[in-house]
Amino acid sequence: MGEPILECRDLRVTFRKGNRLIKAVDGVSFGVEPGECYGLVGGSGCGKSTLARLVTRLRDADSGTVWLEGRDVTGVTGRGLRAFYRKVQMVFQDPVASFDPRKKIGQSIAEVLRNFGLAERTALRAAINGALEMVGLSPEHGERLPGQVSGGQCQRAALARAVAVRPRLLICDEVTSALDVSVQAQIVSLLRRLQGELNMAIIFISHDLSLVRCFTTRLGVMLDGKIVETGPAAEVVSTPKHEHTKLLLSSLFPVPRSAPGP
Repeated sequence: MGEPILECRDLRVTFRKGNRLIKAVDGVSFGVEPGECYGLVGGSGCGKSTLARLVTRLRDADSGTVWLEGRDVTGVTGRGLRAFYRKVQMVFQDPVASFDPRKKIGQSIAEVLRNFGLAERTALRAAINGALEMVGLSPEHGERLPGQVSGGQCQRAALARAVAVRPRLLICDEVTSALDVSVQAQIVSLLRRLQGELNMAIIFISHDLSLVRCFTTRLGVMLDGKIVETGPAAEVVSTPKHEHTKLLLSSLFPVPRSAPGP
């Protein structure tokens, strides 16, 4: 495989909770290859969402570095940060909360396109409709407010806004956790298609190992702010080495209890 599109080196961040210091991310290092889907799995509070915010520069790390396409982007600001967000986009767990509730969905997509200078005024409508079509929505959805569409449709709209700029890396933070099982499958299928069409890498973050293992090529298992196991997804699932990975798998495939005796 070639040079990683993303490389994180020894990222650390500590929170203070009362009199305690909590190591939310504790020396995490990993890389993502161009065009691959890297899964990040772990229970609630393990640090995976905090790690996503460090990667996307939504929060500064206490120490460590983030490299994008061979360039250290840990401390970039201004135009450098703007260029970073042209290549890296994030989709959040709660799609409704990620939109301005007063703006129509199409207006929010237009705002992103204008911010990056990706569509002239005369071509803006076509660009908005193209982004909506890419995720299976119609132009009519662009005329609605975020609260006027279903949860699955709103998550598709959030994806439309993110992929409208044609990012090199898309970070999906628990994007299916608030959806029912049938809609989860649709979103995962959509992500797989978008990944191929746009040749972008994806970091797919979830607490659901069953979902991560069927979608990702490699995965990392997080516990207490650390990645405790990483490798090809099929290998990690078939021959787990860390006890926490085994625990996650045991909850996915519980061992049947023996039938009671007479």
